[in-house]
Formats: sequence, C-alpha cells, structure tokens
Amino acid sequence: MSTDQNNPVKIQCGYRIMEQLAPIIKDFPYGIKTSGDIDTANYREALTNTRKWFSEKKGDYEIIDESF
Repeated sequence: MSTDQNNPVKIQCGYRIMEQLAPIIKDFPYGIKTSGDIDTANYREALTNTRKWFSEKKGDYEIIDESF
C-alpha cells in the first residue's frame, strides 16, 4: 500500500524496493528524498529505468556497506 494515508492504494512492491536500494547502491540511477521517496515525478518510469539499469549492469554494481 502507498504510504500516503489520504490515498492508501495498492502499489507495486518494486517501488519500495527501489526506495530501499537507492541509498545503498553506488551510482543508483535515482536519488532519495528526505521523506524516503525516490526523487522522481514518475515512479512508473523510474521503476522501468531502474530495471533496465540493473539488467545492463549484469550484476556489476557496488553495494555501499559503510552504514551497516
């Protein structure tokens, strides 16, 4: 469900996964707002672009593990 209490609608789980990965994957294609949301005006497009980015990386990305 969305985190918006005024609009609790079902959302794709990929959106939440993007939000969790953005701060810990080096050079992730999207930043994260202080609210925890992906810094984009279009989540659907961001998810498509993120999937493409991971596909093109073919597992060659770096996890920033300095915080855990």
